[in-house]
Amino acid sequence: VSTQSTWVWKQMRKAEAGLTTTGPKQPLPEDYMQEAASKIQVGNRVEVFPGGRRATVRFVGLAPVLGAGYWVGVEYDDPVGKHDGQVKGSRFFQCQEGFGGIVRPDKVTVGDFPSLDDELKLSDDEL
Repeated sequence: VSTQSTWVWKQMRKAEAGLTTTGPKQPLPEDYMQEAASKIQVGNRVEVFPGGRRATVRFVGLAPVLGAGYWVGVEYDDPVGKHDGQVKGSRFFQCQEGFGGIVRPDKVTVGDFPSLDDELKLSDDEL
């Protein structure tokens, strides 16, 4: 299958789903995702999607170097991140290299999420 036909197929699927736009992309408002961000606090335990990766929130707020709207900085439990809390020359939080990530608020679920290591220890203790 050629790259051209794959692109055409993807465009057709987007059109069928109503995901196509006409004209230039509209810029996001500065308060984009503010309501979702207001429910997240530094120190919260979260699960980050996609992938169900567990993390601790280290930053919630605006990050103009990343784009308009609100962002959530997380320190993952495992080295699945992309940085140490510094992105594009701006420091948002500090963590070990490879454990940091910054995502949109709708990509996190706040909850009582123990680290996967702790969860495995609990499972072993229950046996």
